[in-house]
Amino acid sequence: ASSEYNSAVLTNLRQAPSSVRAMAALVDALGQSALDVLPPSHFVHLKSAFVRSRVLLIHGYSQDHSAWLSTAKRLHAVLHHDVLVPDLYGHGLSPYLPCVSDLDVLTLVAQLRKLVVEVGWADERIVLGGISMGGALAKLYSLAYPESVDRLVLVAPGGVSE
Repeated sequence: ASSEYNSAVLTNLRQAPSSVRAMAALVDALGQSALDVLPPSHFVHLKSAFVRSRVLLIHGYSQDHSAWLSTAKRLHAVLHHDVLVPDLYGHGLSPYLPCVSDLDVLTLVAQLRKLVVEVGWADERIVLGGISMGGALAKLYSLAYPESVDRLVLVAPGGVSE
């Protein structure tokens, strides 16, 4: 069963780049209302008075926001970055969406975009950091919104081969 699951994850991630670009184009065409259908997410936002960079840290599949929390606190306190650390849908304190497969990376990328818009970073270039599945999502986000991404930091990214 584990190899079947891993195969399904990899298949989903391989097909995602073209789908995520189409999703981003649709969201851009429809405007913010396209993201309003998504429920609110839990996230930690550490705001800095003297912002150097805006950093979005994305956890892996079997994790929640706490996987990045100590890193986020250091980035904020020591380096004065604004840091956003969400719980992806179905993880931590964010809602589980029964109508969405846990492999639906399009929904997760849309969730990340919604958070970026909600905290006022939509017109800013951000640093994306992701571990495991979060690394794959960071890459897909950068494909969907290349003008919004300053840098990618990928830690053992799942399904990323290019």
